[in-house]
Amino acid sequence: MRFFALTPVFLFIGSVLFIGIATMWSNLKQKISDELSARVARIVNDLDAKNNTPEIENIFSKLTAEIKKINTRDAEYVSEAQKILSMVNNATTRLDNIEETCRNDFDNISSEFTSIKTSIEALRNEMIQRYAIAQRLQFDFDQLSVANHSSSSESSSSRLSDSSLEENRNRFKRVFNLNREQDSLIICLKL
Repeated sequence: MRFFALTPVFLFIGSVLFIGIATMWSNLKQKISDELSARVARIVNDLDAKNNTPEIENIFSKLTAEIKKINTRDAEYVSEAQKILSMVNNATTRLDNIEETCRNDFDNISSEFTSIKTSIEALRNEMIQRYAIAQRLQFDFDQLSVANHSSSSESSSSRLSDSSLEENRNRFKRVFNLNREQDSLIICLKL
């Protein structure tokens, strides 16, 4: 969330820089205009006072030279302002690209977590079902054991049913353990 807060901050800073540059540009134009007006007024006053043609030409040449200087400075300021705006635009573009990349990465991670959660839920449900089946089989075996013990009257018959019961229990445990190992392997492969 910190990254998403950076974008508005950088956009705010960029707009503040742009407004600052525009304000500086406006102030600079006003100063140039004021300077030019003051010099023209001075020259006009000098012309009115002297009213001499060679001096007028000299003053006009000075005025032309001053205007060229002002235009040169104006061009330099425009060039600097364009460089600054270009840097701000580049930074904004980079930030937009970074934000889009992070958003795409977040979406990918979110979909992976959703997929993992779904797989875990399915495996959990399957384990619950298998556990219920195992408990039911254990109950059936226990019932069979009780029935075998009560119905057998001879010790040899009793030993035979005990061994068959023991054999059935061992077989059940092997099948149950084999299923559990296969499920564990499937879970590992899915993840």
